[in-house]
Amino acid sequence: MKFAIYILTALLLGFALAFAGFPETLNNICVDMKATMPLIAFTLLVFAGLIYAGGQVLGAEFRSRTNVWATTIAIGALIGMLIAFSAPWLVTTIAGAMGEDLENYDYSCKEKIY
Repeated sequence: MKFAIYILTALLLGFALAFAGFPETLNNICVDMKATMPLIAFTLLVFAGLIYAGGQVLGAEFRSRTNVWATTIAIGALIGMLIAFSAPWLVTTIAGAMGEDLENYDYSCKEKIY
């Protein structure tokens, strides 16, 4: 299953690079990540709260399980937000490591480059 995910990711990046250059693709991924990650994190936090609240009604054994599940989901949401906030820095670092000319492109992740 992991192999299929790696292949799918490589194919998607290959198609994206076919229609735009490497810097444009990185910038567009960054813009999409900054746009969708807060919504996903908020949804995960609401879902974690519902799981925690639902677990408080049930027995002690299931309550402890739901506490762990809710904590794990909340930590996942926080990690996602950290990734979204560090996306511009990550894009600049990756582009610099790939030898791209950083002075000709704007890696601010504010708008898509077509």
